Amino acid sequence: MQETINYPVRKAAHATEYAVLGILVLVRCKYQKKWNRKRMILTAWGISTMYAATDEIHQLFVPGRACMVTDVMIDSAGALTGILFASALAAIIIGRNRE
Repeated sequence: MQETINYPVRKAAHATEYAVLGILVLVRCKYQKKWNRKRMILTAWGISTMYAATDEIHQLFVPGRACMVTDVMIDSAGALTGILFASALAAIIIGRNRE
């Protein structure tokens, strides 16, 4: 019973952590004045996904841990969700300020 609850909670926590990472990387990408929105989103997602992949590779060398592609996918999806949420929120706020 505990494992059936523990597993999805841990994966949701990971996705949330990577959503925050994606937002932070996106904010940093906004300092690149000549980049358009698409380039900022793709760069932030790429950096976040590469970090997730290197984190999983690191786990190969930690006893009791495993390197799983599904974890990279979950982390990457979390990062993309955070990035798209922040980007949409920024567009709404900027749109309201223009009115």
